Amino acid sequence: MKQKIEQAAQLFKAGQPREALEILQPVTSEAPGMMRGQTLSARCWLALGHRDKALDHLATVAGYVDSAPRPALARANLARFYALADEWETATSILEVAVSQEPDNIELKVKHADMLANAGHWRDALMIFEAAVKKFPENASLLRSTAVSAQMCKQNTRAVELYTRTMAAGLADKQIYSNLIAALIELGRIDEAHRHAVDWCAAMPADIEAMAFMALLEVEVGNHDVAARWFDFGRFVKGHTIEVPAGYDDLNVFNKAIEAVVLGHDRLETPPEDHPTWHHPALRIGPDINNDHSGPVGELEKQMRIAVDKYFADSPNDDNHPFLTTEPKDYDIVAWSAVLDGEGNQKPHIHMSGYLSGCYYVTIPDEVSGSGADNAGAFEMGRPPEELPFKAEFPVETVKPYEGLMLLFPAFMYHGTVPFKSKQKRICVAFDVIPKQAA
Repeated sequence: MKQKIEQAAQLFKAGQPREALEILQPVTSEAPGMMRGQTLSARCWLALGHRDKALDHLATVAGYVDSAPRPALARANLARFYALADEWETATSILEVAVSQEPDNIELKVKHADMLANAGHWRDALMIFEAAVKKFPENASLLRSTAVSAQMCKQNTRAVELYTRTMAAGLADKQIYSNLIAALIELGRIDEAHRHAVDWCAAMPADIEAMAFMALLEVEVGNHDVAARWFDFGRFVKGHTIEVPAGYDDLNVFNKAIEAVVLGHDRLETPPEDHPTWHHPALRIGPDINNDHSGPVGELEKQMRIAVDKYFADSPNDDNHPFLTTEPKDYDIVAWSAVLDGEGNQKPHIHMSGYLSGCYYVTIPDEVSGSGADNAGAFEMGRPPEELPFKAEFPVETVKPYEGLMLLFPAFMYHGTVPFKSKQKRICVAFDVIPKQAA
């Protein structure tokens, strides 16, 4: 039976969960106490989208953990699989029992703390992490986890100390830089935040979030000449009316075809309010709209690529600007639709997975595209989100969108939309240029 389980494991690793289950089902029926067969079956069912069947297998495992040679480790392993099924509370409860069985096992305690953190119980996690750090004061991974928990508990001074120790211990990835700088900004320690942003850009020159922080902090510390290079809207924000794709009489016909695809998208919906893409209850997002690469959206993607290639071709870099110095030589395009139903806005944000961002405007209400002075519904760049408690006045640029406009701008620039009211929808297709080497 062990040989069959190994065979099933290889099929699962090869992306064939259904075939793996064909081997596993008679094994788990004949030998329900073989925990690896049960947990592997659970993973296969999760991969196939059958969470209920996965939980049935895990419940079977729970009945056998006390007969394992080391019940605490068996419980820790079972907790991991419950976590994979998004059953964080159950996973946490199981780990609590495991820790009580081996109270001196620091590895189990840290796993318990990780589980508590993933379930959102940050204060409980922090208590365990802090105790572990006292025993292992130079463990970079442990320092990092403790720092994150401290920051989530609004203990930013402690978080900064721990992130600094994490970096001194040899761990300095983008998330650590980002969290550390955010904590320093929250504390008003702007000069320190600026120094770390300089270090981050030096260590990871193509990182968009590093550039975003660098640009904002140059303004906040008063380096106006340097900041002006980052917020050079005339240089970095480029827009044009696209050519009418072949097979369409005019742009209006083409845009109506795009609109039909957008509104017919089977996943066009308002994101959950706790999701990063949520901005307003009237905003619906249609992800991965260009996956098909055919029809009107396929034609639009061709126009996007033409615009992107021209953007970089027409962008001289005589001054070695960081954004242009690390431009991608090869890229993918990820696109999604954004529909505002008669009102709403998008808050200032950046797309950290992209390098260059863009937007094509499909349907624009008269109140937005009109020639009046009102900026309602306009596209706005430069203003940071309210969550970053900056005090400086930031340069801001607004663009009045119109149907047929293809707009491109650096992904490091915070951008959003001005609220508006209308009886019409505001529809656009947004996209990111994703460097292939970073994919």
